[in-house]
Amino acid sequence: MIVWRRAPPAGTEAAEGLDDGAGQDPGKVPGKDFGNPVSSPPRKRGSRIDETLDSRLRGNDDFADALWSRVPPLRRAVGTGRLGLMLPSFQEGQLWARGAGRPALAAFLALVFCSIAAGQPASRTFVLSHRPDGFSLARCMPTSGKEVVFRKEPPFAGQDVVRRALETGPDRTGYVGFAWDVLGQKLYLDLNRNLDLTDDPKGVLRNKSGSPVFQKFPSVPIESTKDEVPVTHRVDLELGRFTTELYCTMTIRSGWRGEIELAGERWQLGIVDDLDRRSSRSDRLILTPPEAAKQTSPEAARMHRKRRLELPLLDSLHLNGYGYDVRLAFRSGPEGSSVAATFTETRPALGRLEVTGQSIGRIVLQRTEPIRSGAVIIDSPKRFSPVPLGFYDYSSVDLEGGETTGWFVARTGPITILADAPRVFGHGAPLQNLVTVEREGSTLALSYKLQGVGGETYQLEAGPGEDSRPGLTIRHEGRQLVSDHFEYG
Repeated sequence: MIVWRRAPPAGTEAAEGLDDGAGQDPGKVPGKDFGNPVSSPPRKRGSRIDETLDSRLRGNDDFADALWSRVPPLRRAVGTGRLGLMLPSFQEGQLWARGAGRPALAAFLALVFCSIAAGQPASRTFVLSHRPDGFSLARCMPTSGKEVVFRKEPPFAGQDVVRRALETGPDRTGYVGFAWDVLGQKLYLDLNRNLDLTDDPKGVLRNKSGSPVFQKFPSVPIESTKDEVPVTHRVDLELGRFTTELYCTMTIRSGWRGEIELAGERWQLGIVDDLDRRSSRSDRLILTPPEAAKQTSPEAARMHRKRRLELPLLDSLHLNGYGYDVRLAFRSGPEGSSVAATFTETRPALGRLEVTGQSIGRIVLQRTEPIRSGAVIIDSPKRFSPVPLGFYDYSSVDLEGGETTGWFVARTGPITILADAPRVFGHGAPLQNLVTVEREGSTLALSYKLQGVGGETYQLEAGPGEDSRPGLTIRHEGRQLVSDHFEYG
C-alpha cells in the first residue's frame, strides 16, 4: 500500500513506506525500509465534502473506472495495486480516501490533472499528408508580359509559338518558362528552369480538349516551395488567345489532406496552395465530413457537398459555438511534404445574432483583416446564435432543403456584432421567384432571380459533375407542358 502525505505537524513522527498491506490493520502500515510503523490517524468525517468525495471514490465504481480509463500510462504503471491516499482536507486538516484500489487513484489523478489543465487552453495538432490529386482550385494564372528567350528549343509545327512564363512565386526563381506551339497543339515547359526546352521529357504535353482555340494540358508537374518547404504540385493548364491577348487558367489538383476532430465531430481537412510560395488568403482551407464523403448514393453525395466548407486560410475559426486559433506549419520529410494543423481552443467575447429568416441551412461570417483573419460558421442556426464580437466584412447564407442537387447561396454584405444588443440577421425565406421578360426584336429574353426576405439574391452553386444549366418548365393548371435546359451560347 502506498501512502502519500504532507509533512506532519511539529512534534509528530514522520515515516513513509511501501508494502502491499495484505492482512494489515487499516490503522497501521509497516514501513518497508525503516522498520517503524507509520501511524495512520482515524478516519474523520468533518464535512459534507469529505463524505461526498469518499462516497464517490469508494461506492461508485463506474464513476471511478471512467476516470481511470483516461490515464492509460499510469494505469499500466500501477496495474491492479491498491492505493491509500492522504490529501489535504477541506476542514479537519486531512482527508483520507483509503484502499479502494484503482478507482481511488483514478479519481485523485483526474482531479489533479483537471486542476492543472483548467488554466491551459486545449490544443490539438493534426498531420495532413500531401495528395497529388483530389482537389480543385482554379485561378487565372498571370503570365510574364515579356517573351522568354530560350537557349534551346525543339522544332515546332509552325511559326505561331507563344513564349511566356508562369508566375509561381514572388521572384524570378518562381517562374516556369513555357512555349506553346499553337498549330502543333503542344506545350513545352522548362521544368528545370535552365532555359532549355529539349531536356524536360515530363514537360512535353499534348492538347486534350479537342479544340484548337482553347487547349487543355492536364496533370502538369510544377516544382515549387511552400514556406520554404519543397512541394510538387499537379495542375491542369488551359490556354487560349484572342488576337494578341493570352489567357491562362490553372486548376490546382494537389494539396494536403487528413482527418481531424473539432467539437467532438470528425472532419476531413484539406489545404490547397495557390502556388505563390507563401501562405495567403488566396490559399484554401476545406472542411468536409468524412463519413458523408465515403457515400456513393446521390442523396448522400448531395448532403456531403452541402456540408462542405471552403474558406480562405484563416487565423481563427468559430464552428457551431466552439472557437479555435488555427496555425499551419509546412514540413518536409522522407515521404514528402506535410502540414501540421494546430487548433487551440479559445473563448472570445460573444454577442448574439438574431436569425429572423426561415429555411437557413448555414450562415458564414468572415473577417478579412490582414493581421487577424477569421470565420464564423453556424449550421442550422437557432433564433439566437452566439457569435464573437467584431466587424465582419463578408457574410453569406445557404438555404437548406430543396430538390436540387446543388445549393442556393447569397452574399449578404458586412455585419457588426456588438455586446449590448442582438444583431438582426433578416435573410432567408420566404422566397420570391422573380422573372422579367424583355423583347429584343423577335427574341424574348427571360431573366430569373430568386430573392430572399432581405432582398438578397440567391445563386445556384452546383457540385462537381452536376448539371448547373438553367432550365425552364411551363405548366398550365398544374399540368407540365414543356421542360428543358438551356444550352450555352
